[in-house]
Amino acid sequence: MKKERRSKKQKIGEMLIKAKLITKSQLEKALRNQKKTRKRLGEILMEMGYIKSADLVRMLSQQAAIRFLELRVEMLNEKLIKSFPESFLYRNYVIPVIETGKKLTVAVGDPIDHTIAAGIAKYSDKEIELTGADPKQIIRLLDRFFLAEQTEGILKKTKRSR
Repeated sequence: MKKERRSKKQKIGEMLIKAKLITKSQLEKALRNQKKTRKRLGEILMEMGYIKSADLVRMLSQQAAIRFLELRVEMLNEKLIKSFPESFLYRNYVIPVIETGKKLTVAVGDPIDHTIAAGIAKYSDKEIELTGADPKQIIRLLDRFFLAEQTEGILKKTKRSR
């Protein structure tokens, strides 16, 4: 019996309490709210201001037994990022990080979404390794790559029309 209990995935609320990111009282309030709204617990905890998205994804990554990455712009490869459809990356909070040999490492903003790996596999024949990352940081980095390109295009059009 005890082995069975240990093999079960730890609940995210318990993990957040253990990590001292929320209190038991905050969890109870969020769980009451969850019964009314049917939203995911992590989303409710963020809306209530109890946790940040990076804290939630760090815990979800731990729960899913994958690494969590603190993304930085210098880690990324523009050509690799642009080999994926922009809309797919934004919609799924996904950013490819590194491609080596047979493996593609991808940072995801929702480590427990089991459909993401299948979506990524549509655009790459590599073995997919998922890592968790702050979804807000993923969007900031995607903006840095895609908005810069769009701005350049607008500036070129403006110069031509003069």
